[in-house]
Amino acid sequence: MQLPVGKERQVATLRYNLLTDSDTLESLGELLENEYPLKLYRANDIKQITMNYLSSERREIAFFARKLIEQIDDMEKKMKQIETEMEAKRGNRSSTSSAAETSVTKPTPLSEHAISSKRTMPTLFVPKKRGATSIACQKTQKPEVQIPEASRISIERKMREKRMFEEYLEKKKVIAEEKKREDSIKVSKVMNAFEEARLKRKQEAMRAGILGGGSTETEESEVQQKEMVMDY
Repeated sequence: MQLPVGKERQVATLRYNLLTDSDTLESLGELLENEYPLKLYRANDIKQITMNYLSSERREIAFFARKLIEQIDDMEKKMKQIETEMEAKRGNRSSTSSAAETSVTKPTPLSEHAISSKRTMPTLFVPKKRGATSIACQKTQKPEVQIPEASRISIERKMREKRMFEEYLEKKKVIAEEKKREDSIKVSKVMNAFEEARLKRKQEAMRAGILGGGSTETEESEVQQKEMVMDY
């Protein structure tokens, strides 16, 4: 699919394709693969338009639509998280500065009894029992973590979806290479046909003995055919 230059125009073109149900699978694939900025998705209502394809009869289209919506949802969550963190940082800075200005802590003086007790009471020494092992040093055997059935199914589904998307990208690459090869073959055939025609005209001119008089017409014909090849 040939897309215009510029992300804004590209997303607008893909939006038009989705609205008109033309090149739907390729358009969804382009939106997924390129990961355009969130503001372009929002400006073109890509999420709302894509929801229409969740119930598509074609499995690939429904799958790509779901993946694109999930991708946009993730981008929105990340954006919201960033905004929340920025708000929290601004709030923490303001509360910290105000608390530092208003609160002043003073040390509490010790009583005479506490001072005398601290001077006279000796430090008790408790001998360590031999052979005793602290509970913290004992190795505890970690139980095996059982993955819930729902989580296992979700993981398997994500793996299948990942493989499906990779297969799409690989198929897209093969198609592009095949088209490039076909175009190269077509150009080669045109060039060969042009060369054969040129040689044929030259041979006919030589047989007729009109190389001098007919050279201008022959050259003009060759120029026209070259222009046709370049336009192709």
